[in-house]
Amino acid sequence: MDGTDGDPLWETLRFEQEARPGSFTDVVRHELRWDAEAFTRLEEAMRAACVALGGQSSIDRWIGEGFWCWTAVVPELTEHPRFSAPDPHYLRECLARLRDLGSWFFNGTSPYGPAHVWEPVAAIDG
Repeated sequence: MDGTDGDPLWETLRFEQEARPGSFTDVVRHELRWDAEAFTRLEEAMRAACVALGGQSSIDRWIGEGFWCWTAVVPELTEHPRFSAPDPHYLRECLARLRDLGSWFFNGTSPYGPAHVWEPVAAIDG
């Protein structure tokens, strides 16, 4: 896929896919904890990527690898005995969002249709 260099959307996804320090991917994989703020950045970038990639017949491998990690590996990491879990309801909502975005990405259409409004997943304070 051309045109990804320098675009903030693709830079955010590359940052996450490479699990750079401070990324959601880095924190969940190496620190075994959930970073709500970093999750929000990732989730927004994943949604934007699904929109941007709509109708494309091919993508760069790194994008697919990232979506696979976020939709398959992250949920498994939350089951690790040393994982520091956030509020259970919030975590379920986040994992459901990752599943839904994975469905959209891998199937090419939103599981809720094109008019669906994707509300942010709200972290529970306390």
